[in-house]
Amino acid sequence: MMPLDIEVEKLLAAMAAAPGPKLGEASAAEMRAVEAVMAEQMPAGPAVESVLDIEIPSGAATIAARLYRDSPEPRALMVYYHGGGWTLGGIALIDGAMRRLVKESGVAVLSVDYRLAPEHVFPAAVEDALVAARWASEHREELVGWDAPLLVGGESAGGNLAAVVSQLVRNAGFDIAAQLLACPCVASYPDSPSMRSIESPFPPPGAIGWFFDQYIPDAQTRSDPRFAPLEQKDLGGLPPAFVATAEYDSLREQGEQYAERLAAAGISCEAKRYLGTFHGFFELDGGLRHSHDLIADFSRFLDTALDGTAPKVPA
Repeated sequence: MMPLDIEVEKLLAAMAAAPGPKLGEASAAEMRAVEAVMAEQMPAGPAVESVLDIEIPSGAATIAARLYRDSPEPRALMVYYHGGGWTLGGIALIDGAMRRLVKESGVAVLSVDYRLAPEHVFPAAVEDALVAARWASEHREELVGWDAPLLVGGESAGGNLAAVVSQLVRNAGFDIAAQLLACPCVASYPDSPSMRSIESPFPPPGAIGWFFDQYIPDAQTRSDPRFAPLEQKDLGGLPPAFVATAEYDSLREQGEQYAERLAAAGISCEAKRYLGTFHGFFELDGGLRHSHDLIADFSRFLDTALDGTAPKVPA
């Protein structure tokens, strides 16, 4: 294996030295308190043209979201789901990552604060993710100025939700033009020999099982494709996919397996393993080279996936 990048090692060391409980050793509420401090210390992202907080209607409640634009005519609108094991994370923590994504890719991004476990267990996050995607599809002209292609994306648990939504919309009455799955959790098991064979500095051993227990405590339901998209027997008709995995990630193999199955089902799919980095590198690394590389690679992927699609020119 390629050694961890020096800058990645520095980041991991800082994370390890941070005071407070570690993943899998405390309650979700305690971990969110640690995250709140982390959010204040995250590097600020670049300035963009527009950042707007939005409330998406959803039954009796609303779903908080944040719209990022850096162009009067974005090439597409991405609905983005943050990572955090369906239990942690939020739009504030990934603000810098979303600004980089918008600035460097030419897309607009609607970052979604879906409901979190253990207060809201499976399938609450899926329901919110699908509602947000449908709402974005119906309001594209209002959000970005034209009937732009709709994308979905996310990292880790967010990559899981993007994959699940991409499957569900086949029967939902609207289309997704492409999906970005970064370090996605797509399988029904929290541990396996192959996962243990990969040196993974983050998340720590046992943390994946802890997240599973928060989000989907009934182990008998974990084969549901709405939780484990790798369990879906029919992957035909899904949108083109860019699947990013990290060399030092115990979830690497399942993400690559999902990419292989998509390709076998005839889906346009590009998979790339980013060397010398770890799980969650896109949202957590503060703009190190792997994040920039991922955005550049995905932007290039969209050149083909969105070929022939352009903003409408007023008559």
